[in-house]
Amino acid sequence: MEDEKKKQISDEIVDSAIIGAAADTVQRYGSAIKEYNVALTGVDNEAGTVMKKSLSSVSKMKINPDNKAANTSQQAGFSAEILDSAKTNAENKIQGSGNTKVRTDDIGKVNDPQYDHVVKDAAGNIIDGSGTQMKFVGKNPDEALSKLCSKGYDKYFEADTPIEVPNDFYEGIIKSADEKLAAYQKQLENQIKKGNKEQIDKIKKKIHRLEKIKKNVKPSKVTKAEAEFARLHPKLATAKYELQTAHRAGMEQGKIGAGVSGAMSLVRNFKDLYSGEKDIDEAAFEIVVDTGKGFVKSYSTASSGSLIKGAMQNSKSKILQNVSKTNAPAVIVQAAVTVGSSIKSYIKGDIDGAECIDQMGREGFGLIGSTVLTSLNLVALPATAPAAAVIAAGMAVSMVGYIAATAIYDQLKGALLEAKMAREERIRIEAECAEAVRAIREYREEINRIVENYLSSHYDLFGGYIESMDQAIIAGDTNGFIRANNAIMETFGKKPQFSSQEEFDSLILSGTKIVL
Repeated sequence: MEDEKKKQISDEIVDSAIIGAAADTVQRYGSAIKEYNVALTGVDNEAGTVMKKSLSSVSKMKINPDNKAANTSQQAGFSAEILDSAKTNAENKIQGSGNTKVRTDDIGKVNDPQYDHVVKDAAGNIIDGSGTQMKFVGKNPDEALSKLCSKGYDKYFEADTPIEVPNDFYEGIIKSADEKLAAYQKQLENQIKKGNKEQIDKIKKKIHRLEKIKKNVKPSKVTKAEAEFARLHPKLATAKYELQTAHRAGMEQGKIGAGVSGAMSLVRNFKDLYSGEKDIDEAAFEIVVDTGKGFVKSYSTASSGSLIKGAMQNSKSKILQNVSKTNAPAVIVQAAVTVGSSIKSYIKGDIDGAECIDQMGREGFGLIGSTVLTSLNLVALPATAPAAAVIAAGMAVSMVGYIAATAIYDQLKGALLEAKMAREERIRIEAECAEAVRAIREYREEINRIVENYLSSHYDLFGGYIESMDQAIIAGDTNGFIRANNAIMETFGKKPQFSSQEEFDSLILSGTKIVL
């Protein structure tokens, strides 16, 4: 019973450490997810700005049945502009950059003749030379190159304007340009031999345009297919990018969580080893298992916390926006046990997406923030606060938590409602939903593989290190003990400050701060 109590206390300490460690990751990736929400709705509630176009508004543009393909392609170009900005800004948030890519239409330069996008610095100033034009033209790279060579694009190449093209077209455009350049070079050589000045000038102009294209064309962050799908199904597209971003957050934080759990487990098990409560095999096994659990807990905290943070940050509620800047999103995840069974059943295929969302809405989402954030706020209030203030604060933060949870619920539910369309549209969306489920399963399998590989590869490793430390103590070999200890530190991604007794002595005498 005593051992169980000690283990429970240790687990609680680890959970607190994981929540604390996830704060930066949740903030960065949550802000990235917010960018996709802004792209979908066209409203940045945090900044108080409204975009001229959004993924949702573009999807509602009328299409002429007699010119469906051309209309869809043109409108997909607008979706590409919006999505490219969102992807760029999301990555900037993750990397900690203060730069923001904006559409010129959204900063008062509607139908700018030269640029579709510019980049602003952290102070909101447009960075010189950051302007770009975006062209999602042609059905394939060859058609796109042909259009770029036409006279309608002269003004861009004469001004050396960078032109962003579909990400999946870029390499094909460059390859096609190289092939045409090789052909024109041969033609030029032949015309030079003939002395045909008129043809020589024409070929040189074509060569010059192709060289300009190779220099000025850049790959956007969006593919042709992504732009078209975002035009047709903006909510599903947004959910896809938010899920991908949350997965990245989980994978990044999982490694940190594994290190935190493993390090604390090492200390606990090393103590048990020398008190005779465990042997080397038992200690090594528990360290490896605790490390794997730390990865999974950290993954869940960071991925789910990022989704919640993103929804809170772009809420209409200023209170909720302010709460999103704290570590509350990560804490909310720790209270999300009630929705776990619904998500598990959905991934396994026992229930469909609609049933999953319904169960989460009824059983868990509204309660998560209500319960956790209330307790957080009450703890933060001074002991002398009047009872009325305590009750009011509790109610306010309960509302905040509920709004945070239902913001996600509403977005998911909205995506499902898109399925209530014509039969052929419903079939297409169901296929995309199946693709989303496949992605979720792949992410889960990836996590399982990482944990299983870690368990199998580190069991003997930890056992060997602990045994080396044991033998070093018996032999009085200080340097041997330090080497084994450093090996464990390096396994957790830490850099030792010293590698021998002599280096340790020098470190102490130097007055340098020792980091444990």
